Amino acid sequence: MLASFRYAVALGVSCLCVSACTTVPQQEGLLEAEIPHSKISSRNLRAMVSEYVPSYAHKIEATSDTILANCQDPVIRKNALLWKINGISSGFGAASRPDPLASYCDLWVLTRQMLYLFESAGEQPPFGPWQEDVIVACRALDARLVEINRKLDPNLNYVESFVEKTAQRHPMEDLYFDRTPIATENIEKIHQPKHELLHVLASMQDDVKDMQRLSALYAEYLPKQARWQAELLAMGVDQSPVVREALADFTVTSQAMEQLALAANEMQNTVDQQLAAIPTVVDQQREAATADLEKMQTVALAQIRVEREAVMQAVHQEQLAIRGWVQSTADASADRADMITQKRITQSAGAAQLLLDRAAFYGGTFLGIAGFLVFLFFAWFRVLHRRQEDITRIRIEAGQELRLMQHEESDRPTRRAA
Repeated sequence: MLASFRYAVALGVSCLCVSACTTVPQQEGLLEAEIPHSKISSRNLRAMVSEYVPSYAHKIEATSDTILANCQDPVIRKNALLWKINGISSGFGAASRPDPLASYCDLWVLTRQMLYLFESAGEQPPFGPWQEDVIVACRALDARLVEINRKLDPNLNYVESFVEKTAQRHPMEDLYFDRTPIATENIEKIHQPKHELLHVLASMQDDVKDMQRLSALYAEYLPKQARWQAELLAMGVDQSPVVREALADFTVTSQAMEQLALAANEMQNTVDQQLAAIPTVVDQQREAATADLEKMQTVALAQIRVEREAVMQAVHQEQLAIRGWVQSTADASADRADMITQKRITQSAGAAQLLLDRAAFYGGTFLGIAGFLVFLFFAWFRVLHRRQEDITRIRIEAGQELRLMQHEESDRPTRRAA
């Protein structure tokens, strides 16, 4: 009996778990809380944002590469590199926000701020003749975000008005993308939805996958970012005081070498003219001039070697700095992913006991109700069976009485005839 009861409890718990697993709710976020009548879900919005970020980075990279390939002005080339470096990294940073709606709004604000920065350049645009190409690229990126907003709700302009107001209130000042934080200003307007345990379990794997996808996309741009940083640093090497002094010394040395060459030619002509008359004096002067020339050449070569070592040392230090920055960025991304994973695992482990308790309670309740229903069915069946027996017995007795009456009726004429 006890074994049968345990088997029934285990079967009920298994059925409850299977039912719970098949009815896991979909992921919910700020989109469902702020725009409950939206035509798409937070999961779909995250997918569209993840598809938008690579096209955003490719558009900026392609436009910047066009400028770099056709321009020799160092100022415009520097601005193109700054736009490509800081614009792409800021886009990935905005897309990595935990909530899909927050990522979408931050990306749209970034695009609007970038567009207004280039449109308000005035008489000295940072990209020169290519300024209009940059504005067209930014408008194309903004148009894609408008299309996503129409998929949320065509009759709703709440998100677009918020983005426009924020971009106008907090404009960007330069190509270093120093943006004003907007989370602190709007934090009291955001009502974070409460998630049940099943919501947490359903969204944890998707959140980890989205973070891995964005990290992989950004990792593809890390080597490019390092190369762009190195190119930007190389453009400013000639502005370094150490390098400028070395180049100045190198110019003085080159002028001295040129003067020595001219003096040697003049001396050789004089020697040729006086060779027949004063051969001994000419030989002595030639030897002295050759010794002085070799000494000057030795000094010049030593100075050139020192200057080259200084330049190589400066370039090596810049390479080490870039390598350290790339390594620190990769470590920070990995630590953040580990932290998010550990947090989700801790939440799941903490709530597992509550899930098992609820499953046992619901399973026991289900078995109790099932037993009560079986008891009711058995009682109803017994009552129905007894009623059927009474009806059958009454029918048999009525039949017997009817046959008896028929028999008596058939006997009456026989008795009368006798």
